[in-house]
Amino acid sequence: MLRENVTMNVVGSGTLLVTWVKGAGADTDISVSDGGSNTFTMLPHIMKGPAHGGCFGYILSATANATAAFTAAFTDSVTYRGVCVWQFTPGAGKTVY
Repeated sequence: MLRENVTMNVVGSGTLLVTWVKGAGADTDISVSDGGSNTFTMLPHIMKGPAHGGCFGYILSATANATAAFTAAFTDSVTYRGVCVWQFTPGAGKTVY
C-alpha cells in the first residue's frame, strides 16, 4: 500500500475531523486512520486516469490523541498523493447538534 501521513493533536471527544485525500491514477480504495480509534468514514470518490481526483472523509466525534499520525492508504498505485486533515472543536460549554 502507498501511504501519506499528517500529524496533529486531536484535542478531545466531540471534535469533528474532516479529511481530503487526493491523487491521480488507478481507481483505488482509500482508508485514513491514526492507527488507533480514529478511523475516517470515507465518501465515494473518483480517482481514474491522469486527471486528479480525490475523496472526503469524516469522523463525527474523534477520540483525543495528542500525537495522532493519520495515514492515508491506497490499495493501488496512485501518483500525486496527498492528505489534509482539519479539526473543528466546539467552544467550552457549547453543544453541537
